[in-house]
Amino acid sequence: MRNSATLLEVVDVDVSFKTVLGPLRVLDKVSLKVEQGEIVGLVGESGSGKSLTGLTIMRLLPPQAVTDAGIIRFRGVDLLGLSEREMRRIRGSGVAMIFQGIRTGLNPLMRIGDQVARVYRVQQGLSSKDAYEKGIESLQQVAIPRAEAWARAYPHQLSGGMCQRVLIAMVLACKPDLLIADEPTTGLDVTIQAQILELIKEIRLKIGASIVLITHDLGIVAETCERVVVIYAGQVMETGTVSSLFAEPLHPYTQSLLGSVLRVDRAVALTDSPGTTTEEVSFRTGGCRFAARCPVALPQCWHERPLWRELEPGHGVACHRQV
Repeated sequence: MRNSATLLEVVDVDVSFKTVLGPLRVLDKVSLKVEQGEIVGLVGESGSGKSLTGLTIMRLLPPQAVTDAGIIRFRGVDLLGLSEREMRRIRGSGVAMIFQGIRTGLNPLMRIGDQVARVYRVQQGLSSKDAYEKGIESLQQVAIPRAEAWARAYPHQLSGGMCQRVLIAMVLACKPDLLIADEPTTGLDVTIQAQILELIKEIRLKIGASIVLITHDLGIVAETCERVVVIYAGQVMETGTVSSLFAEPLHPYTQSLLGSVLRVDRAVALTDSPGTTTEEVSFRTGGCRFAARCPVALPQCWHERPLWRELEPGHGVACHRQV
């Protein structure tokens, strides 16, 4: 499914928030790549900067956020250099995003069918009648039963799983080259979760989209993704193929994440890293931000940022212990 063409390249992106205490660096030299046709998992704890990375790519940051440095290159064009008008042409058909919070992506005052149809009108310039008919077809494609009847419903009348299907139907209408899916299965039961993940994988087959799947669930990554980017407190800790990273995690943070997951194939003692991602960590720009929680931290981890090293093709890490 993958070829060698790089669709998205994020290079050393810094994002800061303006606060009364001064600038708060929330993304620190974040870099990642997405190749044509692949699914990349972006993994980390709550507060690690996953969603913010997606919003930065979409250039949908709040007013108090500033992109201080870096490049976000999509199909060879630096998105950070575009005007807002130029960026609007890319959002939707170029890069689309399923936002975290299933119902927040839908207008509570509009019927489902009208919301999907509006995407067809805006993206493809169809008439109201044709757009509504295409909207019904999209709802049918995402396996919503009695699509014509549900098209007349409001979001609050649908279950969480059905609302997520509606959002995926809207993505199908945009036919983006890149889809950023932010925690698309949060709040759904296991059965519905599996169905939504299958729908997301079908998007790649139907419209050829590359996908960035933002999640904290390593099980979803193992089942769905080809490559994974591990991020903590706004810093990328490790990247690699799913098979290499799960088989031989190099960074202590990645090891901690994997150590907290139950295994069905063998008995293992669960581990964790004491503490949480805090604003205090995010204010500190020098050194590794995981140092305060790392069980094997070295003195230089506190003040010297570790260099990025690719220890084997496609598998890289930023850690002083990996030399």
